[in-house]
Amino acid sequence: MTKPTVVTLELNPDPVTGALPAVSLCMIVKNEEANLADCLRSVGDFAAEIIVVDTGSTDRTVEIARRFGARVEFFDWVNDFAAARNAAIGYATGDWIFWMDADDRLTPENLNRLKRALISNRADVYSARIVSPNAQHRQSRAIAHHLRLFRNGLGLSFIYPLHEDLNLAAASEPVTLAYTNIEIEHVGYVLGDDLLKTKIRRNLGIIRKCLADDPQSVRWHHHLGLSLAMLDDHEPAIDALEFVVASGGQGISEVEFYYSHLWLIALYSKTQRFEKAETLFRQAMTRFPARQHLLIAAGMFYLDADDPATARRWLEKAAALPAESLTVQGQTWLPGTLENYLGQAHLLLGDDDRARQWYASADVAALHRDAQAAFEAQDWARAVDALAHAIAIGAPTPADRLALAAALIFKTGKTGSAARICRRVLAAHPAHPAADDLLAVIRQNEDFWQTPADAISVALAADRREQGLSLLRRLAELLSVSLPELIRQHGLRCIHRQNYAAATEAFALLVDLSPADAAAYKSLGVSLNGLGMEQDAIAAWQIAQQLEANMVAT
Repeated sequence: MTKPTVVTLELNPDPVTGALPAVSLCMIVKNEEANLADCLRSVGDFAAEIIVVDTGSTDRTVEIARRFGARVEFFDWVNDFAAARNAAIGYATGDWIFWMDADDRLTPENLNRLKRALISNRADVYSARIVSPNAQHRQSRAIAHHLRLFRNGLGLSFIYPLHEDLNLAAASEPVTLAYTNIEIEHVGYVLGDDLLKTKIRRNLGIIRKCLADDPQSVRWHHHLGLSLAMLDDHEPAIDALEFVVASGGQGISEVEFYYSHLWLIALYSKTQRFEKAETLFRQAMTRFPARQHLLIAAGMFYLDADDPATARRWLEKAAALPAESLTVQGQTWLPGTLENYLGQAHLLLGDDDRARQWYASADVAALHRDAQAAFEAQDWARAVDALAHAIAIGAPTPADRLALAAALIFKTGKTGSAARICRRVLAAHPAHPAADDLLAVIRQNEDFWQTPADAISVALAADRREQGLSLLRRLAELLSVSLPELIRQHGLRCIHRQNYAAATEAFALLVDLSPADAAAYKSLGVSLNGLGMEQDAIAAWQIAQQLEANMVAT
């Protein structure tokens, strides 16, 4: 096999005039009536022919394809995307083949870039950057390189039954491959949680068959781990990804090996294995030293752990790295993410001036509205981000700073930064009652959440109920949340840590205070089930279902 000659092209987004070589757009689809029309509209006049191979639709997909003038062919699904893709390109009569998925979109600018690639005559195969918004993290997106446009007649075909690739080794003659700045948006990961999980479960069947055929395959362990992680099946996902990391990445691409590290770090964090997460971060730093994304992720990890000093160190290293080139694949953060988190780290360490230098100008009132909405939605990470930004660039009040302290306690479960904020408020406003009280609670227990836990236990004792509720009300006031929400957050934190006894106490008190709260009964069921009290758990879930049915009826 002769390796392809590789070039990099920065293509102009300006409109293209004149005739284009004939292009066959080739697609495989199944039940894509919600997506197909938008995809085909985005391709515009680029293709001389549209070939749609349907693998078993039961909706209006075929009708929509024909409405756009597509040639529709049918393929009996055999759990093999490469086989279906090869069937589609087998019908192509154009000089060039371009392939899309129904959940892909081209902007007018990128359609122009695609046309310029076609007429440039610089390569036989053109790679596009497939940009996927990250459904699990609002500030990141994934970038993958797909070989989307290639000359017909070179003998090229697809390999792998899932996450198929164009096999350049099959070319009948030496080829030139161009990496380009063409971007295609892939919206499949933000179409809704239910649809995404349905697709993942379908993929799992293919992955497990491949692993049955090749049990030591690093590639299929990688895809198994990522799929299970997206389904929140943590332990088998960890097992699969630990296998990949231990392999050294043999048999997979550099970006796949990188993703295995990222997902395993995230899984360790979700399952409270922070030392393992830190160790893997350090290992990843040596394996992927030029990836700015990794350094920013490390900064965010330490901010989540309430360690802004370590976070600042990694974020400053990230800021010193050059921008990544067109050939780099993997996760990338949205513009401004690095700057915002560097600003946040400086702010939490008490350096408002440095924080202000990193944050961009913004509407402070809008940031406060966003923070308030985040508090109401219990989205503590978003609340911290909005409040820190508003404080850094605005004229904060003591109440603003204490609201940030409260959001940090909810987000991280720790109190180091919150205590610093309280001391700063007290330095400027001696004997400030809210700051004084919150700092006293922080000092009372090394684990802040032990205080509401103790208060809940007291409130559940009939003879001391009001004493416990009084303390809980004061804590809720200090943390700028309602009493039920404070109890709920404590209970959810206990479930996350698998402390089901404490969670049961929290939700028992919550349903006593809010007997119409269906979500509280569901959480009580989860905690009771965790204690092995299955009949009591079923009773709690049945009450939740009845409450929900009553709400629908009214």
